[in-house]
Parts: sequence; C-alpha cells; structure tokens
Amino acid sequence: MAEHASRSGGWIGIIAAVALVAVIVAGIYGFTAGQSRDAASMEINVPDIDLPDSPTIVPPSAEPTLAPAP
Repeated sequence: MAEHASRSGGWIGIIAAVALVAVIVAGIYGFTAGQSRDAASMEINVPDIDLPDSPTIVPPSAEPTLAPAP
C-alpha cells in the first residue's frame, strides 16, 4: 500500500508542476501580447474658425519704476 501511495503522489506532483508552468506561460503571453497592441485613435473634424490677429504684447521694461510720492 505504501508503494502505491508514493507513486500516485509523484504523478500528482508532475501534474501540478505542468499546470503551474502552463499558468506562468499564459500569464507571460498575456502580458506581452497586451503591450504590443496599438492605442486607440480618434479623429475629430472641426471647421476652421477665423480668429482676429492677436494684439502685440510688449514685455515690461527691465528697469524698475517708482510710483510718484503722494
């Protein structure tokens, strides 16, 4: 009887090892396959809008100016 129990335990170990390897391979395949997908793209067609010219912006002078005394 003891010999029969050890033989079935060996087969269970082999089957468990094969199942574990299959799960790991499936996980790696799923992870790498997910990264090779292209991102979704969307195109929006908007009509051209004529905007007025922007005003010329003059930067403030670099010299500090003092406010007049009251």
